[in-house]
Formats: sequence, C-alpha cells, structure tokens
Amino acid sequence: MTAIPSTVDVIGRKYAVQYDDSLKGLLGLCDSDVLKISIFPGQLKSMELDTVLHEVIHAVDIAMLLNMSERQVYCITVGLLSVLKGNPQFLEYLNKAINNE
Repeated sequence: MTAIPSTVDVIGRKYAVQYDDSLKGLLGLCDSDVLKISIFPGQLKSMELDTVLHEVIHAVDIAMLLNMSERQVYCITVGLLSVLKGNPQFLEYLNKAINNE
C-alpha cells in the first residue's frame, strides 16, 4: 500500500496529513482549526485506509456545515470504502473522469 499523502485538499482547504503517535486512544483526528489530519501510526494498512478516509469525511462534514454524527461519518466511510473496493472499475472511471476534466 502506498504511503499516506502529506496533504489533502478538502473543498479548497489544504489539510496537512501526518502520523502522530501522541494520539491517546484515537486512531485519527481531524483538526479543522489548524487544517491538520493526524493518524496514529502502526495500524494495519486496511485500518489506516479506513481511518484516513474517515478523517477526510470529517473535514468535508466541517467544510459543508453538515453537522454529521460520528455514526454517520462511520457509516459513510464504511459504505464508500466497500463500493470502491468492490468495484475497481468504478474507481478507475472516477480517476479517468477527474483527470480528463
């Protein structure tokens, strides 16, 4: 699996993404005040993927003023990852469509 990106653009806001072993009891954290997504290191890669996407969805939630619950963020994360993992041709389609905009 590839390494996490160092930044991610979320609706025009550039978040730094980094590992942080000081997270106590958390796998990840989205801090919209300083535009930073922190990921606890050493997770299984499948869990890390889930955690990174989960925190990005939190960033979208904050930017769009959706006020989603933690359960809603969790469900969107699990559902979206399931669709993307189960349909590689769909992910390929999205990548091509985005890059040829």
